[in-house]
Amino acid sequence: MGASDHGSTFGGNTVSCAGALAVLERLFDDGVLKEVSSKGEYIRTKLTETFGEKIKEIRGLGMMLGIDFDGPTSKEIAVAGIANGVAVLTAKAAVRLLPPLTITTAEIDEGIARLKKAVDSLN
Repeated sequence: MGASDHGSTFGGNTVSCAGALAVLERLFDDGVLKEVSSKGEYIRTKLTETFGEKIKEIRGLGMMLGIDFDGPTSKEIAVAGIANGVAVLTAKAAVRLLPPLTITTAEIDEGIARLKKAVDSLN
């Protein structure tokens, strides 16, 4: 392998490695991942309470969730979500939730309430 055959702008850079280490330490040492897991369970519970049998399945890890609804398509829900002030993603039939790790329970509640308005507007 010769010079410049394999390289990266930031690969192996001391500052980049220090930044990556700081992020990993924060995730593992400060309990951030436990909080993410707890918030993910909270979201699942609130979704189940809010939508009941309108949900076929919720899957995912932590707060990275996919929801299969019985009824409107994921695209229809995403469009209605924007109209109701909540942005969701789609993955085939699933509505995807990818909230920031720093989201609060009050923000989760508001997002789910807006998602409910969006879904209800389609029925």
